Amino acid sequence: MRQYILRFSLRIALVTVFLMFCGSLGFRIWFPDKYFIGFYGVILFLAVVTILFHIFLVSASNLRPATFINRFVALTGIRLFLFLIVILVYIFLVKYQPVSFLLTFLCGYFIYTVFEVVAILKYLKNFSS
Repeated sequence: MRQYILRFSLRIALVTVFLMFCGSLGFRIWFPDKYFIGFYGVILFLAVVTILFHIFLVSASNLRPATFINRFVALTGIRLFLFLIVILVYIFLVKYQPVSFLLTFLCGYFIYTVFEVVAILKYLKNFSS
């Protein structure tokens, strides 16, 4: 399991570097007035949270299928609530380029979520066989 987590973390790191490069380039070329320095922090935050929650999901895969499903749903709910808190705190307290923040956050959330779901499905498929 430790080897799998390291491979997953490396893949997340590669996705993170790719997103930072493409996002930075995209903001600077197409939306220079919307560029904000917090872009890198948002991407790093999403990457770290994705890795941590993926570790919990992989450890829960050793349990019965019903227990895994319950933990998956619970962790997804907790993650969504955590992200909602982060978004609200940023929008109401920081207030610096909220549109750019939301666009970055939602795009990053979608990309990391798809990546994590595909990875956990592959892991479960290999784990069960």
